[in-house]
Amino acid sequence: MKKMNYRTLIGSMLLLFLAAPALAQDEMVPKKHDDPQWRSVVMVKYLPGKMGRAMELIDEFQKVTTMAGTPAPELNVRMSTGEWDLMVIWRMEGGISDMDWDTSPNNIKWRKAAIEHFGSEEKMEAAWDEYRSLIMESKRDLARRR
Repeated sequence: MKKMNYRTLIGSMLLLFLAAPALAQDEMVPKKHDDPQWRSVVMVKYLPGKMGRAMELIDEFQKVTTMAGTPAPELNVRMSTGEWDLMVIWRMEGGISDMDWDTSPNNIKWRKAAIEHFGSEEKMEAAWDEYRSLIMESKRDLARRR
């Protein structure tokens, strides 16, 4: 009888371990998530020394959101560690189909309120351009709340 080497034994055990759940499961059937709640997660890194001004502008943008009656971020977190300065989480009220909009009705309402708040379209654009100029890097991810 031939001796089984250690690697062969471990490899065989690993294959059995990985295959066991598949053998024990019933046939898979399609299933959607129950009540998926989608979020848009925005991470922002500001240029050095610019976070204070960015927060001032965000406060102004929050006033616009209130004026417009549009949804505010669900969570706005200033980060203490890591590479990002700010994390903003927006609830996607229409679910993943919110991604289908090029310009949503809420975008239009917000823009009209911003023009009113800042006094003109030019001043609103200037505030928005200034805010964007403070950003070194940003990214947006999608998340599904359980």
